[in-house]
Amino acid sequence: MLRILFLLVSCSQVGNESLNREQFENQWWELSIIPVCFNVHETGELLIHDEMIYSEGPWKFKEPNSYEIQDDTFDVERDGDCWKIYMHSQRLNDIACKCTLKS
Repeated sequence: MLRILFLLVSCSQVGNESLNREQFENQWWELSIIPVCFNVHETGELLIHDEMIYSEGPWKFKEPNSYEIQDDTFDVERDGDCWKIYMHSQRLNDIACKCTLKS
């Protein structure tokens, strides 16, 4: 079902400006399209909060603003208090803001 939602979203990518990683990593962010929160955590794991917290696996940063996780890549760009997210494999454009689902 998530894949269907991803495919319904616009296909344009975020820009290539350099990412201030300290503002993005180790924070819980919530996607606007689906009710899930994520954290690019300092342990090197991408954490997901969806009723419980679990790991999607290790991440690797790639200049200027990309994260590689498993066989996928997503780009990140600041957008006010939120972040534009573009996931390559899903052609997903979304906005991630401070997580409201995790207490």
